[in-house]
Amino acid sequence: EHRLAPYYLTRAAYSPDVLERLKWVTVHLLSFLHLTTTQVKPFNPIIGETFQCRIGNLKLFLEHTVNHPITANFYGIDDDKNYEMYGYQITDASVTPNTCMATRLGQYYIKFLKDNTIFRIRIPDALVRGITMGDRLFSYENKCLVMDLTNRLCSYIEMNPPEKKSGGGLLGNFFKKRTNFPDFFQGHIVHSKYVQVDENGSNHVLLKGFHSNCKISGEWTNSIRFDDVEYWGVHDDNVLTMYHDENKMLPSDGSLRTDLQCFIKGLESASQKEKETLENRQREDRKLRAEWAKKNNK
Repeated sequence: EHRLAPYYLTRAAYSPDVLERLKWVTVHLLSFLHLTTTQVKPFNPIIGETFQCRIGNLKLFLEHTVNHPITANFYGIDDDKNYEMYGYQITDASVTPNTCMATRLGQYYIKFLKDNTIFRIRIPDALVRGITMGDRLFSYENKCLVMDLTNRLCSYIEMNPPEKKSGGGLLGNFFKKRTNFPDFFQGHIVHSKYVQVDENGSNHVLLKGFHSNCKISGEWTNSIRFDDVEYWGVHDDNVLTMYHDENKMLPSDGSLRTDLQCFIKGLESASQKEKETLENRQREDRKLRAEWAKKNNK
């Protein structure tokens, strides 16, 4: 998801205007959403598993630190030391018979190192419909935020917002054709005092009476506009290649997992067997940690 970060965060780093920098950090968030829609079931991560890569001039490091809920800590920095990103991401899922809603919580920070301006990002929830029946549909839901903690400004964005009622009564609204695509979003840049956010970023409310410094709109699959000026279009996409240097990998790197290696070679039965072996080992490790904690009153 960070394969566009070097473009837009570098632009943000060199933006002297506070509002313009917030716009480019917001572009960073919204432009990578279309890169995260792969619906392939991942391997269960193992505690201590790591991953490191280079994307353009950005070096990125990740480690899986908690199993329930799935939590990954991360750190990234560009070669020119214009910015760094750091924090942890918690992935939680709620499932119904035909849908799955994935929520990303935790702390995601971007710091611009020339002036120590700090931003905090909240990624929107991802909803998959048609798990067991019907068409498989993917959409982003609820709110996402980009908060300039230093200058107390916030991009407050609503994904797939409900359309306003037409006034045609219950029956008229029921048969009304939707005019916005599900990938539509809209929002405002406002002073942070008008945005209420809880500690882990899961709930946030835009208070009444806010003053909009700028309107935000677009479709996460197509374009991003600020006051009707396009800052990103999918036709501009120049996705960078993720480079994985095998000579610098740690032994804990996820690409070295035996189940993944078998899967890449097309050995699905062997991959499943290796997967079960790794998961059983992780269960045994969890049991040993619990016994040690109990013995040492931790």
